[in-house]
Amino acid sequence: MTNTYHGDARIGNWAEDACRKDMELAEFARRRGAGEQLLTKLHTKMELACTPAPLTPAHADGCLRYGDVITLHSVLCGTVLAANMDKTLVGEQLAYLVTGTADPTPVGRTAWTLLRPGGVADGSVITYGAPVVLALKSYGADPLLLQTQKLGLPSLSKSGASKKDQVSAVTRESRAVVWKFVNAEAREQLVSEGKPVLAHAAVGLQHLQTFLLLSTDLLKVRTIFGVESEVHAQLSRNARLTDVALPKVYLDHYVPDASKWIICTDGFAPPLPAQPVPTAAPSTVASFARLSAPTPAAARVAPAAVLLTAPTPMAPRMAEALPAFRNAFLASFPFYAKLVSDALDATGLPASEVLLRPLRFGEGVPGMLGGPLGAPAVIVLQEWWGLTPQVLAQASALAASGYRVLVPDLYKGAVGVDAEEAHHLMSTLDFPAALGEIAQAAVHLRTEGAPSVGIIGFCMGGALALGGAAKCEAIEAAVSCYGVNFGLFEAEELAHVAVQAHFGELDAMHGFSDTQTALALERRLHEVGNEASVCMYMGSGHAFLNDNPTPYASFDERAAQAGYPPFDEENAEEAWGRILGFFARALRRD
Repeated sequence: MTNTYHGDARIGNWAEDACRKDMELAEFARRRGAGEQLLTKLHTKMELACTPAPLTPAHADGCLRYGDVITLHSVLCGTVLAANMDKTLVGEQLAYLVTGTADPTPVGRTAWTLLRPGGVADGSVITYGAPVVLALKSYGADPLLLQTQKLGLPSLSKSGASKKDQVSAVTRESRAVVWKFVNAEAREQLVSEGKPVLAHAAVGLQHLQTFLLLSTDLLKVRTIFGVESEVHAQLSRNARLTDVALPKVYLDHYVPDASKWIICTDGFAPPLPAQPVPTAAPSTVASFARLSAPTPAAARVAPAAVLLTAPTPMAPRMAEALPAFRNAFLASFPFYAKLVSDALDATGLPASEVLLRPLRFGEGVPGMLGGPLGAPAVIVLQEWWGLTPQVLAQASALAASGYRVLVPDLYKGAVGVDAEEAHHLMSTLDFPAALGEIAQAAVHLRTEGAPSVGIIGFCMGGALALGGAAKCEAIEAAVSCYGVNFGLFEAEELAHVAVQAHFGELDAMHGFSDTQTALALERRLHEVGNEASVCMYMGSGHAFLNDNPTPYASFDERAAQAGYPPFDEENAEEAWGRILGFFARALRRD
């Protein structure tokens, strides 16, 4: 006989069922209160990922150190190395996808801490070739470590790589998470081994175990944060001699743009990318990610794809820090900090006018630009060391004084860390090409609306300032600070250019900036009718306008190795008073 149950009839213990339901409800309430629900966990992680993270300010010597917090920006497309919420199983552990985001704001998913293997942050200087671990410490309880695994990825043809492995972020430390910095310039890789890695430089990041280079691509990857660029580790790009203009011996050390990353510290905005950042219409998931972040979506920086002819805008956190600009960037340059502060008080300009922003001008020449738009403009040229913070401090003084300032990067990111390297960089510089780039800078400033253009240079830049003014009719006034190269110009070419020059009495650089060279410059210009003003400063030597001894550890070390007297503030004040007065008279404002 078969029993049939109708209506609410059921078999079992009613009290047991009710108890089980109560237990399930209680467990649900507990998990929700403890944040253990999947959606709550996701929301919490996204908040951590999108929370603004402080970066380490650049050190006075410009060197990176273990424990520094940085972001890495792709030279190819400007995207920032970032971890995602998308998980996969790699080597019996969960791994998070690593991509490139177009948002340059430093947040939990992009602020990488540089550590020694074992998680040590001892504050020592990081050198090229030394092992380094990149960790995201603000992403959760356990830091995520950047690693690559031997998992082949498709689409090799689009990147040009002969091998392309997956890059992810994991919590377990192993040999797969150890990397090293390599010089991005093939010719410099071997000689730079063991030398300090400098902030704001373009570098390669090579996996210590597989020798693959951390790379990005223009391929698009859809993530919970929207459409971002793919990041992988690649072996090579099948470089050819005709493509890279390198001797064959250097091809094994070639680092393409796809594998170059700019190291960014607090307050530094990188140059514009070589290619546009991949963008897409925001999805529902991406919108959720933005809403989860404390930074308003409206305040986020626009993709670099629309900024190919303009300076990179500042991130919101950087903009908020502008009132403290004088005490941040200029902290290592006390003389110029005071000069900038006094100039801002005198002109009434906002501090934002002093902050130099990266750009590319002319035929893609990199540089830094700042100062009020529409004002008389001054091109500032670097010393033989390269585009250093000292040069930017000097340029900031001109910007604060009311001039539009453009600083071309003649070495394209390279900076000499000692005299030998600086000499190598200067000796390999194509001077005729550099004069052409100076002319492009002048054209860019006039196109912006500058009524007149002047030029000033220091050391090697002083020689180029006179050469640039001689070759470019758009430049009306030139200041040379302890640098002359008579091979770059004829005196007749400067006959109608206002010229001022500054030299130290004790300068021993014969034929370039010593007293005899200064007198020869004055004599030659006077002979062609140029009433040039050549100023001599007693007790000072070469580079007497530098108030920071970098790359030397101290002014005493600089005196011992280079023979330069200590910084003389009175002479520097007198020189800058003359420089500012000269430009005020020589450059038209309408």
